[in-house]
Amino acid sequence: FRRRKILRGHGIRSRRCRVCTGCLVEEDCSKCVNCLDKPKYGGPNTKRQCCIFKKCERIEKRKFNRTFKPLKIWARQYSGSTSGNESALGTREPDEGLA
Repeated sequence: FRRRKILRGHGIRSRRCRVCTGCLVEEDCSKCVNCLDKPKYGGPNTKRQCCIFKKCERIEKRKFNRTFKPLKIWARQYSGSTSGNESALGTREPDEGLA
């Protein structure tokens, strides 16, 4: 078992599973945005990403969960009351607080 590579200040780098369809692709497509950025296809090498067909499904799933799970929790907290009680949302009577 190999150790995970610890990056400075960024946590632990994810490793490919080597069994999903993305990991089993051997050649770059040479047509996607990421391939066209590579120097071997004449690109400037600014993105430094693998071919879109070679992305590991496990890494992409974890990236998705890491990005959208906090948004779901935030939306649940600030969406208001789920019990149907409107007064919990801060609605008030029109005459209230004017006197």
